[in-house]
Amino acid sequence: GAASPRGRQLVVHLLTQRHAVTGVDLERWEDAPDGLQLLRLDHRKRGFEEAMRHGDYEAIVHLALHAGFRLSAAERYRLNLEGTGKVIRLAAEHGVNKLVIMSHASVYGALADNPYYMTEDSPPAVGRTMPMMQDLVAADLLAGAAMWKHPELEIVVLRPVHALGPTSRGVLAQLLRRDTVPTVMGFDPMIQ
Repeated sequence: GAASPRGRQLVVHLLTQRHAVTGVDLERWEDAPDGLQLLRLDHRKRGFEEAMRHGDYEAIVHLALHAGFRLSAAERYRLNLEGTGKVIRLAAEHGVNKLVIMSHASVYGALADNPYYMTEDSPPAVGRTMPMMQDLVAADLLAGAAMWKHPELEIVVLRPVHALGPTSRGVLAQLLRRDTVPTVMGFDPMIQ
């Protein structure tokens, strides 16, 4: 996800800190910064395995999870669950020290009985009302399970909230860009 908005910010930050950075993404990045080695390949395919085999990576930041609905359910499953599983496996096999996995706060669900402040003890519950999001929950839980399975690998799971700004592409950003935002009278759901 190096060419994604979050990926671009991270790449620029790491380069200014004088880290050697290899980015992986299928998207083009025409004005990529000097010093970035950008590999245009799919992290679920053999090319990524080859890059892992021949590289010596200290850390991997896995940003290629999809929390929206622009992709079909089958593609989301392949991207979120199969892709995350592959990145975890390859990081462990190739001696990577640290793995950062991007999940999303939406795994908790915007449920009426959620606590006001969510903590790590709060279970991912979006599947109670939105079963089509189970692939995201499963990928998040897979990352949590990998912490126990691979204790030699430091794993950090990030669950950012919805971000709104000029580069935001999520469902909430698309909704709020409309001239008129439809709402249900009396319904004010909690959101992370």
